[in-house]
Order: sequence, then C-alpha cells, then structure tokens
Amino acid sequence: MNKTTACCFSGHRPQKLPWGWDETDPACTLVLDRLEEVIRTAIQSGARCFYTGMALGTDLWAAEILLRLRKELPEAKLRMIAVLPFRGQASRYPDEWKKRHDRVLEQADEVIILHERSSRSCYMDRNRYMVDHADTLIAVYGGGAGGTKNTLEYAQRRGLQIAMISPETGEIQIQN
Repeated sequence: MNKTTACCFSGHRPQKLPWGWDETDPACTLVLDRLEEVIRTAIQSGARCFYTGMALGTDLWAAEILLRLRKELPEAKLRMIAVLPFRGQASRYPDEWKKRHDRVLEQADEVIILHERSSRSCYMDRNRYMVDHADTLIAVYGGGAGGTKNTLEYAQRRGLQIAMISPETGEIQIQN
C-alpha cells in the first residue's frame, strides 16, 4: 500500500453478503480478519484518519475494528469520522445493529450529518464526501450494481488507492 493519510470504507450490507446476517460463519470471520489486516496496513502506511458511513455491515464492522485498534495503538492517534447521509440513519436498523451503531457513534471523533432527511441522493452524497476526503478506499465488494460499485467507480475516477476484499474468497486486491 502506498503512503496513506486518510481512508474511507464502503461495502455490502449483510443481506448482500454470502453469509447474510450470520457473523459466526467462517466466510464472515475470514473477511473481518482481512478487513482488520487492510486497516492495519493502512495505519502502517501512515493513515490516521478514517471515514465511515455507518451503514449496516462493512461500514460498522470497519468502525468497530478501528475503535479496537485505536485502544491497542494509542500512540498512532487514530481518528474516526462518522459521516451520516441523514439524521436518524439507524432508526430502521434491527435493534442489535442500532445499539452497535450508537456505540460507535459515541466514540467517533467527529460526526458529520449531510442531510436532515433521507432522499434519493443522500447515500451517494455521503459516499462522495468520504471519497473526496480520503486517499484510500477500503471496500468489501463481490460485484453487482449498487452503492459500493458506484463508490468504487467514483474513487477510481478520483485516483484513490483501493484495497478491495472479496466476500466470497477473502482475497485482497490493491489498485494504485
């Protein structure tokens, strides 16, 4: 990984992943291990600021890993910025995920709320904001249309380095 100062995350929500909501599935634990590996590599490459969109699945997993690493590596002075597409984003999350979201949000160094209400464009606005403030995108992506694909394409156009983790195999691909 090239020198990095700021990273953002993107990836599928649980319902689009091979293991669904089962975080005990070996495929899920492999991807979470790979996600931590990529975050650690980014930190070793100089990343200190991390943007998370706080969505179910990849965004929250990455934020939870980052918060754990922040405790483990206090000398790194890691910052986590939560970028919410709209106020009350987690209001429709399942209860367990809502609690996880709130725990992460309480520990964020900064919370940015882009819109007061949900709209057609608010998620795209959130993803573009994060890409515009980062030099590396860390993504869990297995193909198909949607927000993660759009974010990857935008990050490529903006010239970001991309670390992509396959949810099917756990393989990590680095695009410079």
